[in-house]
Amino acid sequence: MDEIDAFQAQAEENLEFYKPKIKALIEKYYHDEYDFEYRIKTRASIERKQNLNSRIKLYQIPDILGFRISVPNDEYVLIISKIMARMEPITFTDFFNTPRNSGFKAFIYRFGSFEIQIMTYQMRDWTNNTHDEYEKQRYGIKK
Repeated sequence: MDEIDAFQAQAEENLEFYKPKIKALIEKYYHDEYDFEYRIKTRASIERKQNLNSRIKLYQIPDILGFRISVPNDEYVLIISKIMARMEPITFTDFFNTPRNSGFKAFIYRFGSFEIQIMTYQMRDWTNNTHDEYEKQRYGIKK
């Protein structure tokens, strides 16, 4: 098992630990519809990120494990964001009120070993539909 395999295995353990805790926290304070997705970065994706910045260490990649919470509208994004803030993230990035130049609009909470993105269904769909183009621009590859 190499270092990437070890980080992915740790991400699997973190997924099993944090997934029910995050869902329980949401459901304690929020009673409307939402989608809850998660993924562990593939080896190829981790290697691309490391190749982009040769000085980055695996422990510095905050989204090897990523959760995404999507809701119907902006009001619900704000509610979910306040709920996730209860988890005391290490960092918080507000692309919701100040979107990226690309149009990406979400709150991102980072917790060291994982991140949570909070956005509307519409932004989730746009992000999913434009991800291949983003990969091509950032890493010079086609999927």
